[in-house]
Amino acid sequence: MPSPLRSWTTTRAWGIHIFTSLGVVCAFLTIVASALGRPREALLWLMVAQIVDGIDGPMARGAKVKEAVPVLSGHVLDLVVDFCTCVFAPVYFAWEFNLLPQPWEIPILCLVLVTSVLWFSREDIETRDLWFRGFPTAWNLVFTLFWVVHLPDWVIVVTSLALCGLTVTPWMKLPHVMGAAQFKAVTVSFSAVGVAAITWLIIDKDTSARPVLLGVIGLWMLYYWGIGLWRSLQGDEIWPDPDADASDASADVAASSAATERG
Repeated sequence: MPSPLRSWTTTRAWGIHIFTSLGVVCAFLTIVASALGRPREALLWLMVAQIVDGIDGPMARGAKVKEAVPVLSGHVLDLVVDFCTCVFAPVYFAWEFNLLPQPWEIPILCLVLVTSVLWFSREDIETRDLWFRGFPTAWNLVFTLFWVVHLPDWVIVVTSLALCGLTVTPWMKLPHVMGAAQFKAVTVSFSAVGVAAITWLIIDKDTSARPVLLGVIGLWMLYYWGIGLWRSLQGDEIWPDPDADASDASADVAASSAATERG
């Protein structure tokens, strides 16, 4: 009979997995709201999904869910949920509300889907210091900004094509907000303020604070891409591979033993 502590640990781990799974509910509600012609409601559901995605990782690591529920892969679960909330639902939103100009709309949205699937399929999606290789398919934020900020059609087209290219360009490194080893506190703070500013503009696009909020979002984007460029210039991996070190150490021990035996 399992101990009460073990039962609680397992129950808590399952609860965190279910909490993560709520992201797909948010994605579905985004699609429903989009189909009903309610853009603000749709985008607010995407923001809820973003918040869930931001806090479920630390919760899972703190509860050691991998050890408590070994039959379920939190990594795979996270990838499935992220594709729904960061790519599929936002693409439907973009199509429903004509965020991209004709005749570019359908080709670009198809390109977004294809490059995103390829990115999610990568075995090396992150570096060892937890920076994403390539643009991490954050189309939920991109399309939200297209809706909130009134941009010329050519800027929308060029930005979308550039981000699709960066998605499959492993040279570019961009921070995992809750995980990247460098500048983590600043990155989390900037991201929290940026998401709050976007949410405010979703609720009230014509607020008197709009210039200030757009300025905050602009600074966030400059910071995010700036540190991404800095990290990209450092090389692919800047931390040693612990597995390789262990293998080298084992090989050294074996070689030393062999030399001793020969001696």
